[in-house]
Amino acid sequence: MMKRQHITVIPGDGKGPITTPIGEGFSSVNVSLRRHFNLYANFRPVVSYPISLFLVSALMLDHLNLGHRAKNLRDAIRDALQKRDRVTADLGGEGSTAEFTDAILERL
Repeated sequence: MMKRQHITVIPGDGKGPITTPIGEGFSSVNVSLRRHFNLYANFRPVVSYPISLFLVSALMLDHLNLGHRAKNLRDAIRDALQKRDRVTADLGGEGSTAEFTDAILERL
């Protein structure tokens, strides 16, 4: 049997207090909901996707008028991906974040 749940819509992103506590005894909506639903620990799998950081780094290099460096980085990423060299799980491989980073750095 499924338990019926009620949904509360929280303004904003729902991740933090809506107002700042002033004095003792005040609880934000966020804290009140966590207490009501007994939500004191949220565990999420920790997964890092290094390719996005590399691509953002290339954009930053472009912004700093270092397009030749950005091109080198993008070429290194492209080559590692085409050769499936130590790619991470998010890309269908078995390499770790450190291993994929090493594959990119070896190409620079």
